[in-house]
Amino acid sequence: MGEMPSNLPEQPEEEQKKAPETVVAPEIVKVEEEKKEEAQLESKHEVEKEKLETTVQTEKATAEVKTMLKIEREKLKQQVEAKQAQSGEAKEKTEESFWQKLFGGGFGKFMDSLAQDFPVIFGRDGLFGFLWPKEKKEADSDSQQDTKAEYKKGSRKIERREDLPNNSELKLPLQPKYSVTSDYQSNRVIQSLGIGPSPHKGVDIGTPEGTKLFSPGDGRVVYKRPAGSSGGNALHVEYKVNGEYVVMVFHHLKELPDLEPGSEIKKGELLAVSGNTAAIKNGQPMSTGPHLHFEVRKSSGDVMKGAIGDPLDPYHFLPDFYKNQMLTMRSGKTDGMWTNEKPTAFA
Repeated sequence: MGEMPSNLPEQPEEEQKKAPETVVAPEIVKVEEEKKEEAQLESKHEVEKEKLETTVQTEKATAEVKTMLKIEREKLKQQVEAKQAQSGEAKEKTEESFWQKLFGGGFGKFMDSLAQDFPVIFGRDGLFGFLWPKEKKEADSDSQQDTKAEYKKGSRKIERREDLPNNSELKLPLQPKYSVTSDYQSNRVIQSLGIGPSPHKGVDIGTPEGTKLFSPGDGRVVYKRPAGSSGGNALHVEYKVNGEYVVMVFHHLKELPDLEPGSEIKKGELLAVSGNTAAIKNGQPMSTGPHLHFEVRKSSGDVMKGAIGDPLDPYHFLPDFYKNQMLTMRSGKTDGMWTNEKPTAFA
């Protein structure tokens, strides 16, 4: 053989050392991709499984809490009902023993039923209450004594309406933290108490028992009435605002204040404390819970004997916090609302 030509170009050293590339079959690539996808699916499945287990545990715990709350509510309801029943039974026994002792026989039983259905007339605090034996008065607690000490006796009595000082405005100084539970309206129904449809001439505010109520202006106490009617303990206070006379009415008070009719009352002085007093009918108090029933009436008639005139919308005599709640309740609702406007003198 002849010699190779010496002038042939030499291959680079790197190309000489480079190993031949390995060719992977498409089937193998496909299998690897499928394994990768399967691993991803398994991982995703585990995550979803953990989420599902957490959700189930949460729902189970929520159901247990709801069951416990339901049981506690039932227990509380039974306790309240038992207490109310005991209270009604005790009162019924007292009334029965009194009327039976006074009249006896069927007429005594008839008077018992009247005392239950019409306590404002035949009950201990009703029209014929003077026939009942006097109850022993319990000693006041320290808190009651402290509250009574806050009532001002009044430096003088205001006998004539014309002598009332004038107020430029009247806004009940109630702290902005309670809820309006029932608005001023002409056609209200409370099924649980068998009330209505009938007018609700004031506004109900859910004040806890013992909430202090202060005078919005200078005026005079004109009337107070002990529990026995549906409004419970009640206080009437007369004011003059921009030359017009109004009476503010406070119902369901915890107790009657140590203020006598005719007593002068100054702005910011303690009027009373809210409560839940009401008449008992068929063993049930005519109130769904502690609250203040607040009315504003035109001053008319013999206010010193409890006479009051036409109702005014209490919206105009409350702070903005309560006005906003009432506006929300009235939003889009016109049926059943009172239409009489506030006189311009109260603006």
